[in-house]
Amino acid sequence: MFRKEILNSIDRASSFKIIFYSITVYIFVMFLMIGYVKSNGFYKYFYINDGLYDVEIYVNIAKNGYNTIGNFAIFPLWPFLIQIVSNMFFTNNYMLVANLMALFLFFISLPILWTFFKNVFEKRMALLLFLCFVFNPLSIFHAIGYSESLTTLEFSIWLLLLYRITNAKLKKSFLKNKMEYLFLILISYCIGLSRPLFVQLFLSIVLTFFILKYFKVKIKNFLVPLGISLFSIFAGFFTFALFSYIKGFGFGASFRAQNEWNRVLGLHWDILFHPHSVGGSDNVLNWDLQAFWMPIIIFLALIFKFFIRNNNLKTDKNPIQYDVIFWIALLFSCAHSAVQFLTYDLFFSTSRFIFALPLFFYVIGKTLYAFNFKYKYYILIFYFIYSFSFFIYWWTRFSREGWMG
Repeated sequence: MFRKEILNSIDRASSFKIIFYSITVYIFVMFLMIGYVKSNGFYKYFYINDGLYDVEIYVNIAKNGYNTIGNFAIFPLWPFLIQIVSNMFFTNNYMLVANLMALFLFFISLPILWTFFKNVFEKRMALLLFLCFVFNPLSIFHAIGYSESLTTLEFSIWLLLLYRITNAKLKKSFLKNKMEYLFLILISYCIGLSRPLFVQLFLSIVLTFFILKYFKVKIKNFLVPLGISLFSIFAGFFTFALFSYIKGFGFGASFRAQNEWNRVLGLHWDILFHPHSVGGSDNVLNWDLQAFWMPIIIFLALIFKFFIRNNNLKTDKNPIQYDVIFWIALLFSCAHSAVQFLTYDLFFSTSRFIFALPLFFYVIGKTLYAFNFKYKYYILIFYFIYSFSFFIYWWTRFSREGWMG
């Protein structure tokens, strides 16, 4: 009876209440933990002007530009925005600007992401996935000056645009259709300037086309929007490469910069057989392992179903094998696992690259539908409670200056 009441409450919730209460709870937990656990947590967030994890690198670039090869591991859009907003408000506290702007962009992204989720899932599933994303522990990076908020906003818009453009059932005017393509070009270009994601997205999209071809799906409806996305993301990536060349560091500066972060191309078997996270925390390792293995396990389960047992899997609205966004999101997540295995012998921000972006939560929802889990809603309720408890704990780690992932 109690479980049904929870699900009925979800069905009655309006979109405004969902967004409003999510933001309110997020701010309440954040302020309570940074102010209550250790008094310097509040000072650290609002007043400190340096030394806040990797945010210091973004701030240094915003203040001084790119002056070492190691800086080119950081893509330019986020430092540029920090610089612009700091100058607009005539403040030298770039760290505070980075923190507050990250929080602001994250909150802006929530209505867009919610619109996407409620269009592709029934309301119960959409809300539970939305809450699992907003309140998972790696969501802390949406509030402390990292580029995750910017990338979350970009991917939320990108997902919604892809859904609208590739959905033949949506009736749109000629002008509206062209505007959606224009926004897709702009947002894809921004993605290319925000994070080093071109290789992962390129491989994900190309492999998705092969998968769709295997299932004899007509891909011509997807070729133009995905081709435009790839070209625009590459244009952003190339813009940064051209900038690094002009600065005298060469076109491949963003790749060579990885050596400065101790990333070396090879087979790093310790990740599989003797895993450790940078910072040494078992709790961080727990989420790194989830981020590394969950996409791979889902992919292998689908391979077993489709290619070995030759079974059709169906979701709530369309067969999963036809879902281009699902395959891109899954392969994008798997690509991060591959990058981790091929470049570093310790888990280094793996959980942040998966759980601080919305794509994998779409994969989780579609997978629960595809395998027809009887208790899928209760699985997500349990996972939300589990995530939320670690979300609170992660803010205590922030106050105690612990490594967070």
